[in-house]
Amino acid sequence: MEKNTNKKENKKTPKTKKVRINRKIFIAIGAAGIAFTIFIISIFYLFGQKIKKDYTLFIYPNSSYETVVNELTSEKVITNKPAFEILAKVLKYPDLVKPGRYVLKKGMTYFETVRKLRSGAQTPIKLTIPSKRNLNELLQYISNKFAFSYDSLRKEIDNKEFYDSTEFNEYTIIALFIPNTYEFYWTTPPDKFLRKMYKHYKNFWKQNARSEKAKQIGFSPLEIITIASIVQEETNIKSEYSKIAGVYINRLKKDMKLQADPTVRFALKDFGLKRVLLKHLKLASPYNTYKYKGLPPGPINNPYPQVIDAVLNYDKHNYLFFCASPKLDGTHLFAKNYAQHKKNAQKYQNTLNKLRIWK
Repeated sequence: MEKNTNKKENKKTPKTKKVRINRKIFIAIGAAGIAFTIFIISIFYLFGQKIKKDYTLFIYPNSSYETVVNELTSEKVITNKPAFEILAKVLKYPDLVKPGRYVLKKGMTYFETVRKLRSGAQTPIKLTIPSKRNLNELLQYISNKFAFSYDSLRKEIDNKEFYDSTEFNEYTIIALFIPNTYEFYWTTPPDKFLRKMYKHYKNFWKQNARSEKAKQIGFSPLEIITIASIVQEETNIKSEYSKIAGVYINRLKKDMKLQADPTVRFALKDFGLKRVLLKHLKLASPYNTYKYKGLPPGPINNPYPQVIDAVLNYDKHNYLFFCASPKLDGTHLFAKNYAQHKKNAQKYQNTLNKLRIWK
């Protein structure tokens, strides 16, 4: 009886082991399935996190990864810092921070955001250059739109090599900046910025046969810009641009002094001056066109393209003089001789006297 019992027990032992092995395999498979499910859920969770608002991120040169993450967190662009950092580390972004201007849009995933920052895919800036009388003010305005400083831009402009390789000098350099809207990367260095502006300048003169028109009427592009800068200061009435330009070109061709009040104001740095008096006309400045013949050494502002085009297409007439209208509406009275001009000027002076405007 004992032998038979032992045999039965021996026969059951392999089956018991097999059941136990199968159970372990089943448990292992189940655990693996759970782990895989958790992994998939985690992936969907990480990749599903999104930017909470539109934001323009400026990453300055030498900025750290921590600076970037802290800004995005403090500005509540990202609200799940751990999820963002996991993706950033997986994509090795902490070691690949690139300076630039990045426009982040609400709804972008963290994955898209990290990839954008990691690749350095900047969003270009739209630089709208205004017309300014003062070069330093213009350079300050421009430098505020870029990563570079005013000092670094000023240094590049004062670089003799730039002047030697272009037609500009310290008096004419403002003409480089034709008012318009241009596209640049925020991290563009100042030397490349100037070179690109020079290309835009050259293209401007190629367009609409401008360079050829200037040549036909006997002036260089820089001389046309200088005339346009004076015309722009003389009037805000667009319909008068070409007529006033015609007066100045007539005077230049007759070798007469321009006698342009705006050049005197520029020399005095007094742009609010209403009455240019005899004492002002004695100023020993190359910009004093009452004292010296010809054009001043450079433009007195960077004029708008429409004023430049008005000079290139100036009115052909016989006027040699003009003065502000006594109506004080911004228009002018034109004269072909000095006698008529004196009468027109007296009307204007009488109006100023009545209004007690002495300067």
